Amino acid sequence: SSIRKFNVSNLYGTLNHTIIGGGRASSDIPSVSKDLVESHIKEAHKNKINFTWLLNASCTANREFSRPNYKNLIEHLEWLKSIKIDTITIANPFLLDLIKEQFPSFQTKISIFAHVDSLSKAKIFEDAGADIITIYQNRNFELLKQLTECLKKSKIELYANNACATECP
Repeated sequence: SSIRKFNVSNLYGTLNHTIIGGGRASSDIPSVSKDLVESHIKEAHKNKINFTWLLNASCTANREFSRPNYKNLIEHLEWLKSIKIDTITIANPFLLDLIKEQFPSFQTKISIFAHVDSLSKAKIFEDAGADIITIYQNRNFELLKQLTECLKKSKIELYANNACATECP
């Protein structure tokens, strides 16, 4: 595959319509079939590239708590497990708990949309089992020092090319 020459270690994606959403407007995400998704993931794995699935909408209007939507969410996670997704990026603490309890094979990454901008927020996600926490304030060097000294189980990740203005609403 031509992607090998770029030393890529991880790809990410989502469908344009999912029960939780991928953090972007559906109209900005190409519509692809589940079969195409599965073939891309197989190709990534064949090239020793991990695949991260985005379920990181920051607001779901609590839809995940209704019986039909919860059932759909579990079915979606089962499908992700069946196609061997490596990591799931999430912003919702409920999803972190659910995935850690019912789908422990997934690595979990806390999205930048969770706005982790303090040690206390990071510790909440670490204590809940997050494997990776994406830090919202990547230029706050005092915070980064605290995180690297105090977090023992979770890795921290910086989002280097965030196009949003600092502390934009």
